[in-house]
Amino acid sequence: MFVSLWRYRGFVRASVARDFQLRYRGSALGAAWTLLQPIGTVVVLTVVFTSIMQPRLPGAGAFTYSVYLCAGVFSWGLFAEIVQRDLNVFIEHGNFLKKSSFPRSSLPLIVALSALVNFALAFAIYGVFLAVIGRFPGWLALSALPIVLLITAFAAGLGVLLGTANVFFRDLGAAVLSSTFILLRGLRLVDKLLVLAEGHG
Repeated sequence: MFVSLWRYRGFVRASVARDFQLRYRGSALGAAWTLLQPIGTVVVLTVVFTSIMQPRLPGAGAFTYSVYLCAGVFSWGLFAEIVQRDLNVFIEHGNFLKKSSFPRSSLPLIVALSALVNFALAFAIYGVFLAVIGRFPGWLALSALPIVLLITAFAAGLGVLLGTANVFFRDLGAAVLSSTFILLRGLRLVDKLLVLAEGHG
């Protein structure tokens, strides 16, 4: 499999670039949305949770919860994007799969690499945010790399499994999309409850 993917690396690279271009084609700001979206996320979460709701982690400063929350939101975004796009990747490219000869595993790889590009841009914005508030960890930030790769590998594996099943059971796609939304809201609720419990402990 890896030999085949390496042989088609040009196809994979071109597909990732094309995916990036098509995503914002026709919009006034174009690829600038790739940066504006994480900037908006950081600003909103910081303003809402630092200035308005003002949650506090025990023994932490004013921005600690925002730092913690942004890291979780961006990581979840990487996971959710890969799983949700892999759900329909085989259906969307069904005709292409029938007419062309190329390694099928390149499709989920293209999805994962595209998601990693988006995550890298968001992580760069997050790094700037940490530097501005004086929380940038320096070289320690590289320790996040194995975690990112683990999230990517797990999401890709789960996405391929669900995407294959979705070819035969089309209702699965809608069920998974609803489940990821509910899971995200549930995790945020549990997180808030834990913070409140620790704050009153």
